[in-house]
Amino acid sequence: MQVRALQKLSWQSSLSRPTAAHAATQSSDQFAPGQTSELPRLQLVPDSFPPVETEGWRLSDLADVGETLKQARAIVNRTAPFKSYVVNGNSGSGMTTLLKAMAGEFHARGTPTIFVQGAFLNGSVRDLFARAREKKAVIFVDGLDGLAPIRNKDHANQTMLQVAQELEKGDVQVIAGTSRTDMVDAEVMTHLPGLLTIAQPRNEIERKGIIDALVKRKGLEADPDELTEMAAATRGKGPSDLNAILDIAVQRAGGKKLSDGDLMEARLTFLSGPPEPITVDDRFFRISVAHEMGHVVTRHVFQQMGRVSTNPDELPQAIDLVSFHPRQGAQAFVNLMFGGNNGKTFEYYFAEMSSDYGGRAAEYFFGKGHLSAGPGGDLNHAEDLASKADALAKEAVSKGMGQTSGVDINAPTAPADVSRLKSTAEKVAYSVVAFYGPFIKDFANEMLERQKSGATLNFTGRELTSRLVAWERERAVPLAVLMNQVRALRDELRPAVPQVFDTESNRWLPASTFAEKLAF
Repeated sequence: MQVRALQKLSWQSSLSRPTAAHAATQSSDQFAPGQTSELPRLQLVPDSFPPVETEGWRLSDLADVGETLKQARAIVNRTAPFKSYVVNGNSGSGMTTLLKAMAGEFHARGTPTIFVQGAFLNGSVRDLFARAREKKAVIFVDGLDGLAPIRNKDHANQTMLQVAQELEKGDVQVIAGTSRTDMVDAEVMTHLPGLLTIAQPRNEIERKGIIDALVKRKGLEADPDELTEMAAATRGKGPSDLNAILDIAVQRAGGKKLSDGDLMEARLTFLSGPPEPITVDDRFFRISVAHEMGHVVTRHVFQQMGRVSTNPDELPQAIDLVSFHPRQGAQAFVNLMFGGNNGKTFEYYFAEMSSDYGGRAAEYFFGKGHLSAGPGGDLNHAEDLASKADALAKEAVSKGMGQTSGVDINAPTAPADVSRLKSTAEKVAYSVVAFYGPFIKDFANEMLERQKSGATLNFTGRELTSRLVAWERERAVPLAVLMNQVRALRDELRPAVPQVFDTESNRWLPASTFAEKLAF
């Protein structure tokens, strides 16, 4: 199954299932965001307003992301500053599920709810509010932007005007969801004074909370450490994405018990598509493996340097997953794990540039001079290699990190600083790949054997690091020499710093003198 199809599953499901009377005109996923324009317009009558179908969701089932649950509980308990609220969340944020959970809390307290899909409420606004007053019910609206779109200067939607008039009375509690508050009529927004914004998970702790909630909801079994790694590696992903990854893993496992391999393949499939047949010859396959391992070992060296010096400034992005299965036209795929170096330091730029050249270096060594823009299109470095390295170098220099230009980004020497950064990073990459050459060659041959036997060709960064560390044990001394050389080459490119006046000696001294004294 394609990833795009999986992304439409439960976190995007409807707030309310259709009643029997509407079964002929409503689709089972009709309330999924983004699909309303494809559905027929319904003519509702007073008896047709259904309650919210909560699917058993309660607020206690959800992960606590930011202040979202705290605010939602206050709204349900009616201790919030306002009676009626707009719930705003981007597609995939879990907004629909949050609305279901809020409705579940109302139902548990004996408060009825009425559900309407904004885009399909046509001419029944007064009936809707009359029914809510009669039942003392809370109205839940999915798709407020469809119910009350911005009016234009020549024409105002009659349904929207009726909504504004009913809301102005203020005697019915309304909770309306939308992903486009900018598309909602200003007067309607005025009468819905409260705003609950669903934030994306800010860190791996919040993502882990969402994953744990989904695993519990689905009744899944999985290694907690693997779920923690999934949370660490999915920066920027929200509930819908995390849910889709788990659904792919369930499909692969064929049941509720998920192996580490199921979760790994699910993440790879979500990111880059399902594995495809290997059609290249043995030589090119091994060159493809060597290319990706060139990236891996170069990043690994900078990771090791940062750990030895206990300086997080030296850390590049770490390897999350590597797959030597073709995916979406690429012969291999590397996914990076965010974290480690939270700022774009001089060391970060240099490590990233060197890592980018690592694949090129590996192709040269193992392909007898073979060079390409990436084996079949390197998904992790989809841009042209020279352009990517050039962009990183220019960005570093523009941030005042040029060797001679320093803070003067328009200095005539800035292009030369860019060129030095690139050529030195390339020199480092070739040196690192040459050192790890025997490891890469053996590994590529092993991958060829695994490929012929039908074994998996997926690895976590943790697995590859473990292998590299074991290989390095007998090579600790030459590795230390290599790291010292890499560090020296990098540090020669640091921008010159001004001298500092020392009041004790009444002399101008190098700034490094004070840096040694004042460093944390």
